[in-house]
Amino acid sequence: MNYSQWATKLADKVTVQIYEMIKKNEGSDKTFTARVTEIISAYKIRVQYCGSSYTVSTTIPCSVDDFVRVCAPCNNWCELFVVENKTKRSR
Repeated sequence: MNYSQWATKLADKVTVQIYEMIKKNEGSDKTFTARVTEIISAYKIRVQYCGSSYTVSTTIPCSVDDFVRVCAPCNNWCELFVVENKTKRSR
């Protein structure tokens, strides 16, 4: 193996390791659009997203079948909250 091949192989390995570290420690917010399937209480709703059901906090009025934007702060899917009711805005 010559120096050029060695350097390329090393760079590839370092790139893969950096990518895995970033992915593992990624803490950015995730926002997605989901459909309201159930009103649990004045401050909790259940939404459906990608075939799964999630309980979400809200201070924004919502109805069943509304489409809402939901935020997972720092990619924490246990603390979901509604950012916007897209259905009410478009009416």
